[in-house]
Amino acid sequence: MKNIPLKNGLIRCCVAGILLSVTACKTVDDVVNPKMPEATQEGKRTFGCLIDGKLWLPYNPDRSSLLPADYEIRTNSFPVNAPVFTVNVKNLRQDPVPVVNFLTLDVHSTTAIAPGVYTLSNGFTASASLGLDGYSTANAGSGTLTITKVEPYTRTVNGITSRQSIVSGTFDFTAKTSTGKTITVTSGRFDLAPEQ
Repeated sequence: MKNIPLKNGLIRCCVAGILLSVTACKTVDDVVNPKMPEATQEGKRTFGCLIDGKLWLPYNPDRSSLLPADYEIRTNSFPVNAPVFTVNVKNLRQDPVPVVNFLTLDVHSTTAIAPGVYTLSNGFTASASLGLDGYSTANAGSGTLTITKVEPYTRTVNGITSRQSIVSGTFDFTAKTSTGKTITVTSGRFDLAPEQ
């Protein structure tokens, strides 16, 4: 009978220790395992998607941080003055050997790049280089890219003014290799602005 308080105290300490370790694991897990960026439209320089259900983000271990996606809005020389919106993203991994993975989104338009839905039949193409495999929507894939916001603005640095844009949107696509291997990209989102 005299040992009951000791047992209750021991049980309470064990339960408290288990709860503390579970809570600590969640906190560490949140820090160690990145998450899909929020769906924003403020030029936060974010990009993310799921490739075959697994999170895929821009990443550079040398910087120990996420890399923003590079993008540009340019005019094609052919057809003349046709606007092109291109997003290029890198994911650099070293497990067990260095691997550089790329994801590229392109929109070719006959008018200015603007909010709207772009499909493979009206200007959208996508490609991915994952390890040794190159995937493309040109190999009978499918997909859409929805631009939800294009907000031009001007920026002046050292007396030089340049025109830039915030571009936000979502995307989904299926791409194949020339040998028929397939990837499915879902829940894609981006909120891009030039590096300041």
